[in-house]
Amino acid sequence: MVIGSGVMLAHAAPRDGVNNLGATFFLLDKPLPVMTNQKMVHVIIGLAPIDYEKHLSFISDLMTQLQQKDWLTNLYHLNNKRDLLRYLYKDN
Repeated sequence: MVIGSGVMLAHAAPRDGVNNLGATFFLLDKPLPVMTNQKMVHVIIGLAPIDYEKHLSFISDLMTQLQQKDWLTNLYHLNNKRDLLRYLYKDN
């Protein structure tokens, strides 16, 4: 599901065998056209929620970040896993 601003959200469900809460960020070097409407995706965020409440909480937190003016721009300029983790956890 493309949620706008070049972000695609992919997720599993607890019934799909998810045992632990998890997320993955796949930053693309080149934007990827998705589907017939040619929306350009720059990052794919995969979510593995363990329950509906955790799923909604993650989506809410993600939307809060996406509304921050420079959050995505800064995300796109990260070059390695260490920097990504620092960036994602900087306010926690």
